[in-house]
Amino acid sequence: MNYEPAPNPVPPRQMALPVAPTAYVTPLLVALNVFIFLLETLAGGSHDPCVLIRFGAKFNALIQEGQYWRLVTPIFLHVGLFHLLFNQYALWILGRDVERLFGSARFVILYLLAGVWGNVASMLFVEAISAGASGAIFGLVGAQLAFLWVNRERLGELGRQQSLNLLVIIGLNLTFGMAVPGIDNWNHMGGLVAGLLLGVILAPRYAVAFFPPAHLTVVDATPLHRRLWFVAGVAALTVALVPALAGLAPTGPDDALLLRLCARRLG
Repeated sequence: MNYEPAPNPVPPRQMALPVAPTAYVTPLLVALNVFIFLLETLAGGSHDPCVLIRFGAKFNALIQEGQYWRLVTPIFLHVGLFHLLFNQYALWILGRDVERLFGSARFVILYLLAGVWGNVASMLFVEAISAGASGAIFGLVGAQLAFLWVNRERLGELGRQQSLNLLVIIGLNLTFGMAVPGIDNWNHMGGLVAGLLLGVILAPRYAVAFFPPAHLTVVDATPLHRRLWFVAGVAALTVALVPALAGLAPTGPDDALLLRLCARRLG
């Protein structure tokens, strides 16, 4: 019986993901955070509660009076040099990766919304003044984990290993936050959950596209303009819910006295 040998199998072709070559927003955020910290220092020091309140820290009593912007401004404030350096190191390492994976526009959306919802969680469960980019950074961790899950079939074993590494990082940081007093773990958890949910919707979903005559490439099957309805919906829901949620925020018996002292000191 005559037969022809089977042709040699074609080796699987590796195609690069269409990620951005450079992260532009992350360095700007780091520079902005450092600049604002210098302003805090010149104004009297970032450990001074009056300085923090003046610069826009999360302070429940004032949020209840309608200063809802205090759920945004704490993202850019830090308390102490160690807090600043630790967060900027994490932002520099993680932020560039997430920005390149998601693109700069989606990165900004993730960072800000995760930071806001981290502060909403802090507002609901933490009475103390708080500030920091930690909630937004945890949101980036959640978004990266969501990206790996959404693209798990294409990323294979590499994606599973990276997901496991991220879960370990999340577990260690939340455990550290529970063990060390003064760390706003509710902010971390709020940002993490927001980043996970936002990441599932906003994460690029990669597919192989064929372009004649015989060119295969990896493309994002869900560009941002197809998800703007979701972003607008989340932003509108946030604006609608914050006034009602602010009424549930705990406040301290000395908040009014602190505000009077700060008003007298800072004019």
